[in-house]
Amino acid sequence: MRSRKIVFFFPAFSSSEATAPLGILALATPLLRAGFDVRIVDSTITPNFRSRVIEELKDALCLAVSLVTGPMIRETVQIARLAKSLYPDKPVILGGWHPSLLPDQTLAAGYVDVVVQGQGEEAMLEVAERVEAGESFEGIPGVGYKEDGKLRFNTPRTLKPIRELPPKAYQLADFDVSGGGRRCHFGGVVRARPPLAAWRRVAQAGARGIAAARSFRYEFFKA
Repeated sequence: MRSRKIVFFFPAFSSSEATAPLGILALATPLLRAGFDVRIVDSTITPNFRSRVIEELKDALCLAVSLVTGPMIRETVQIARLAKSLYPDKPVILGGWHPSLLPDQTLAAGYVDVVVQGQGEEAMLEVAERVEAGESFEGIPGVGYKEDGKLRFNTPRTLKPIRELPPKAYQLADFDVSGGGRRCHFGGVVRARPPLAAWRRVAQAGARGIAAARSFRYEFFKA
């Protein structure tokens, strides 16, 4: 039976403090409900994260990365290039603020196969299903892809109110608050908690002021 594993990579913000991969946790819920196996590799807290990503990709369908413009691009490029060099047939999918703001530039990179613009909860599920079936990405709203050496972009996806989106898969993350509420550690699917317990930890973390505003300098992909 073919693997239904999807590997998500969450690049670092160039900081020693981990930041919750909330975007990935949002994408994970529809995938889990559809029976896919979701693995998250967070470079900030995963030792030898490059080796871990490559190991997980051996039997995976694809690699997906969520990022914003700025320092996260550096590790994204490194991992995407490495993944394509070792597994050229496994699609590399990028989503988040950077691909949404600069889809043409992002998709033009030789190591990127698909970009998801805007909300990705439904789009990522559809992309994963097409990858599994070996079908084209044509017609998936909000998705850009390569076909016959050309960049192709489908129609934009209609924005949904947050209240209509599924809850985030907090059970995929292990929130371990220490150091005065300044660090969060995530354990991927290995130390998954029941959803209710995870929600309680999130609430506790929020109450202790984990969230912090960050600013990023703008950088761009280089071929």
